[in-house]
Amino acid sequence: MSGAPIRSSPMPAGAPLPARQTQTLLELQAILENATVGILFSRNRLLVQANPRCAQMFGYAPGELVGRSTALLHPSDDAFERFTADAFPVIERGGTYEAEVPHLRRDGTPIVCHVSGRAIDPADLPQGLIWIVQDVTADLDTIADGVDFVCCALDMDKEEIRRVEDAYAQRETPFMR
Repeated sequence: MSGAPIRSSPMPAGAPLPARQTQTLLELQAILENATVGILFSRNRLLVQANPRCAQMFGYAPGELVGRSTALLHPSDDAFERFTADAFPVIERGGTYEAEVPHLRRDGTPIVCHVSGRAIDPADLPQGLIWIVQDVTADLDTIADGVDFVCCALDMDKEEIRRVEDAYAQRETPFMR
C-alpha cells in the first residue's frame, strides 16, 4: 500500500446522492459485510465502524462496538498504550503499521490478531484510521505444535522419531481433509 491519503468526497448530511454514488455505497457495504477479515474504522480512539466479521471475531453483535473505546479490544490499558506507542509513529509518517497484537474477546478469551492500520490522511489524523484485523491464534498454535514436535524429536532416538512421525501423519489436519 502506498501510504497516500485515502480520498473521499465530503457530502452534506441529507444531500441526495447521484445514482452512481448510491451504487458505489451499496458495493462498499457489500464488501464490508462479506469480508472474511475484520475491518475497523476508528477516530480519536473510538470505534466508528466495525464490519460484522470484526464484531464476531471479538464476540460482539454487529454494531455493538460502535462508539466504544478501541482500548476495549486490548488485554489491558498498558497493552493498549504499548500498541499505540508502536503504531502511531508509523501511521503519522504515512506508513501502514503491521504486527501481531494480543487482543481480548468480550468473554475474556485472549486472541492474537494480525493488524494492519493506516490513516485516512496522515496529515490529518483526526479524520480517522482504517484497521484490517485477522485472528491468527490458531495459526500460532499450529506453529507452536510444530516447534514442540521438533524440540521433542531432538531428544529422541531414530525409532522414537519414526513412531511420532507415524502418529503425527495419521492425525487429521485442516490440510488433510
